[in-house]
Amino acid sequence: MPKKIDWNEKLSTEILSLDEQHAALFQLFNEFIDAMETGSSQTVLVEQYTHIISETLKHFAYEEQIMKNIGFPEYSAHKEHHEILRQDADLILTDLQDGKDGAEISPSVNFLRALIVKHMVEKDLKIRDYIKQGTL
Repeated sequence: MPKKIDWNEKLSTEILSLDEQHAALFQLFNEFIDAMETGSSQTVLVEQYTHIISETLKHFAYEEQIMKNIGFPEYSAHKEHHEILRQDADLILTDLQDGKDGAEISPSVNFLRALIVKHMVEKDLKIRDYIKQGTL
């Protein structure tokens, strides 16, 4: 089964609204993992996963607006990475909609989990660093 994602201060962007959104998305992801582990129906898994994607897309739009507002120089590359994550998430949704169960999608979910954490560490924390650089 996929591992859950635990929020910790090492992932903090020090932008309260972004950190709250990240923590909320982690919670949704973890609830989805719980549903997989307890053998929830395909319908429940699809509904939960669709909700995660919906909330993630709202978050991406919000984060992208922040980057635009602050003139973040890596905005385009960051936005492109969001699109890659969305496409990877959509592949898992397609598998769920095609009737694959938790065990069958588990490797894909683990891969997406790793991409999300990597994205936050390598991309999102650069937003924090860029803002801090301007306040020195």
